[in-house]
Amino acid sequence: MPLDDFIKKNLRVPVWVTTLIVIIMIVMFSLMINQARMKESAEQYGKQYMTLAKGTAEGIDDLFDSVEKSLILLSRHHYGMQRSNIRETYNDLEGKIDFLALQDGGGRITDVYPKTFRDDVLRSVSKSAAFVKLVQEARATGKTRVSSLITVDAGEGQKKYRIVIIGVPEFNPEREYTGIVYAALSPSSVIERYIKITRSDLPCDATIADDAGTVLFHP
Repeated sequence: MPLDDFIKKNLRVPVWVTTLIVIIMIVMFSLMINQARMKESAEQYGKQYMTLAKGTAEGIDDLFDSVEKSLILLSRHHYGMQRSNIRETYNDLEGKIDFLALQDGGGRITDVYPKTFRDDVLRSVSKSAAFVKLVQEARATGKTRVSSLITVDAGEGQKKYRIVIIGVPEFNPEREYTGIVYAALSPSSVIERYIKITRSDLPCDATIADDAGTVLFHP
């Protein structure tokens, strides 16, 4: 028997084997295509989240910058004019801050706006370790400082105040420290202004941390 007839007769691949091989190849190609699409989709979502995170961070950074600039301008006024301008500065910031306050070189609060802000909360803030550290650093460096998160217990049945302080030191013409102008920002107002808008664009959770790694807000 010729060799080619022998091969055709004895080595013929059954139809079902051929069919199975084709099916396996189709499944493998489908899985490869699906995996490539999932990878592309994940990369696309990653880019969207990164863009959104950067935009949110830039918005929060602009918020802190605007508050700092307002405090610097306020700190450069003479004492009498400074007290008259504290309300204008607060109004110009359009609800971005909880309160504005002036503290002299001896640690005494000389003015605050709005006037209705609770005295016991102000005293607790001024005695907190984070605020004391802020004043010391601002006085030593002559630069704006931002505190870590300050939590103040407002009393039984009352919500706790959670704020971050931005402080700008004041110096007289002889470069002697005369006090500090500071503003309080609530993480909840930052969340309302920036994070909730973000979550409406993409389903995500957001965490805010300061430059020391302290988490100021998390879901």
